Amino acid sequence: MINVGLVGYGKWGKVLHNKLENICNVKFVCRSKDDYLNKLKDVDWVFVATPDNTHYEIVGNCLYFGKNVFCEKPLTLTYEQSKKLYQLAKTCESKLYVDDIQNYREYNFELMENNLVERRKSGGGNIKDALYRLAYHDIYTLYEYIKNSEIEYIKPIDLDRRLQFEIKFNDIKIEFLYDLNSENKEHYINGVSLSGKDDILTKMLSNVLNDKVDYDYNKEITLFTNRFIDKINRELFNKIAVVGGGIFGCTTAWKLAKEGYDVTLYEKNDDII
Repeated sequence: MINVGLVGYGKWGKVLHNKLENICNVKFVCRSKDDYLNKLKDVDWVFVATPDNTHYEIVGNCLYFGKNVFCEKPLTLTYEQSKKLYQLAKTCESKLYVDDIQNYREYNFELMENNLVERRKSGGGNIKDALYRLAYHDIYTLYEYIKNSEIEYIKPIDLDRRLQFEIKFNDIKIEFLYDLNSENKEHYINGVSLSGKDDILTKMLSNVLNDKVDYDYNKEITLFTNRFIDKINRELFNKIAVVGGGIFGCTTAWKLAKEGYDVTLYEKNDDII
């Protein structure tokens, strides 16, 4: 059997562990702060299910030591970091696959001029985190429909009680609605359910371990989704005003812009610095 290691043993890590034990040989289980590097020599694959902000470092370490990596989505929190990990995977001749579990579910929906993506689940949580927890899956699910579309605007509708926003493309309009305090667990695109009881997680993991996946396509949708969420983040959450166009103000604005924030620099005089 294939030898694997699991880094991350929170809620999702435990789910992965339960599935992996039935299809491969789990040699070690570590939390994100444990020493997993000395255990890498014993495995062929590493499954990463740690907090999102740790993925870049942990996945990078595993790839550097020549290990194949499956990472729970998102690969990283920015397009640029994800792109660097794929470059590292190519350099180290390692395989890198990111969770795209919804692609293993059968469904049939059509996009129209106006569309509604809605997802409801209980338990609450951070509204901004819903972009990576929930919207991430919908964006790669819609990839074939929107990959060639140009975004005209991204407009917030409700960022208080739930995450709700509208994206107008050059050809269609899509409203995304994520309610984290619902009594019901639901997931629809234009009224078509994307939920089900079939074990698509085991199917995905088995396909990855048995090389029955398209790594290039997975990379394509992963980077597309990362870049798409970067745009949504900038429009909905990352608007910053810097007041004062002196050396410190200009440097601050420049640094923030490099990190992906939408920055407006205000200066009362006719020129900066």
